[in-house]
Amino acid sequence: MSHVVICNWRDSGHPLAGGAELYCERVAEHLTRNGHEVTLLTSGFKGATPVEEATFGRIVRRGGRFTVYFHTLVWLRRHRRQFDAVIDSQNGIPFFSPLATGRRKPVALLIHHVHQHQFTLYFPRPVSLLGQWLERTVSRWVYGRRAVCVVSPSSRAEVRRLLRFAGPVFITACGQDRADNPVRVLRDVHPRIVFVGRLVNHKRVDLLVRAFAEVMSRVEDLRLDIVGSGPELPALRTLADQLQVGERICFHGRVSDQRRDNLLDQAWMTVGTSVGEGWGLSVMEAAARGVPAVALRVSGLQDSVIDGVTGWLVNDPVDLPTAIVNAVASLREDATARSMADACRRWSDRFSWQATADRLLAVLTAERARLHDGSVARRAEHVSDAATIVDLDPVGLRTADLSVLPGTDQIDLGADTARLLLLGADEEDARARLTQMGVPTATIRDCRLARPNELLGWASSVADLSLTGADGESGSS
Repeated sequence: MSHVVICNWRDSGHPLAGGAELYCERVAEHLTRNGHEVTLLTSGFKGATPVEEATFGRIVRRGGRFTVYFHTLVWLRRHRRQFDAVIDSQNGIPFFSPLATGRRKPVALLIHHVHQHQFTLYFPRPVSLLGQWLERTVSRWVYGRRAVCVVSPSSRAEVRRLLRFAGPVFITACGQDRADNPVRVLRDVHPRIVFVGRLVNHKRVDLLVRAFAEVMSRVEDLRLDIVGSGPELPALRTLADQLQVGERICFHGRVSDQRRDNLLDQAWMTVGTSVGEGWGLSVMEAAARGVPAVALRVSGLQDSVIDGVTGWLVNDPVDLPTAIVNAVASLREDATARSMADACRRWSDRFSWQATADRLLAVLTAERARLHDGSVARRAEHVSDAATIVDLDPVGLRTADLSVLPGTDQIDLGADTARLLLLGADEEDARARLTQMGVPTATIRDCRLARPNELLGWASSVADLSLTGADGESGSS
């Protein structure tokens, strides 16, 4: 792909920018570093320029909160001969880019999470019904069998269950920024919760404030820091005063990345109370600093938190106070705190933005082949979300024909082991692929269906690997 257009509702300069904006710009940065031209097509806002040259490429801003969709289609149609592929980032409503690009242009629909429920939280009934219809029915018709990319197993399940897209669904998980100063200072001597995120309705930070008020009587030295801004901030301050916990909660507002990291370094834990996420970005930012999480078992958070390893998952908001009390008790033990901190860092280190960009590029490459190769198109008619993990001796890959595999399959290579994630394949399909590759049966150690959390944190896509790399020169995650 020479020139990739990324369509997203906002860019990171927007006052309300969030995780989707960060995702798109990090992917753009790595595509640019790898020699691709990138245009980020997004909405304008007060004080923003219509066109801006950024470190990752060009930002083109057209329209506003709702009119950006029309302006994006006009721009794509007008410039359709000047770019090679589109990453269409859906923020509730997609850009319907295939209507402007034509049938032969590769398009990957990027869905962070399904908004069917959130439409009812933010809009009155006629508007919410329209949004649900556009996200579900119209999107399914426009994108047809086009590739869909999601950021977590939870998002994939929602896309299949609620939107019912017909095409393949690939997991292109969020990467993780590496801290400029990864060395964490000593945590606070007193138990301390640090929440980082936008203060909006669906984050349900009020649940955290209410739980904190209940926990205070059981953990007298507990403190709470809330980092972030948003429309819910005044209501949260009022709630804290009503519950008489205002003196124990510090509302920091929006802070610099360095200040955020300094606060996280002092934390014993973070807490996630959202109604649902595509991925727990703030939870993973905390994990990168060695901070475990107590989180509700909802979409996204149940993927970013490994229960009992990098934190604790809670089934019901009613149980949140007890979960926090138990977490504090566990973390008072220095050995437990160190063990969980190490596990958090190891988990965070498995994710990189380079891997995210590589997987999106692999999906676009596969999509281009599907659109121009009739045999590939016929194979795509039978879509399955099954995935199989194959563990084998690296010797088995030395003479294997990796070109047999779709470029979207994943691989980890180490000195003593090789692991493949074969997408759209059960065990029988996987063994057939291995035979076609020429992998000796004796080198296969295990072949089994993948569990949801095993779909995350892979080092490379097969498309990134040359046969030279298959000799073991590539590191494992």
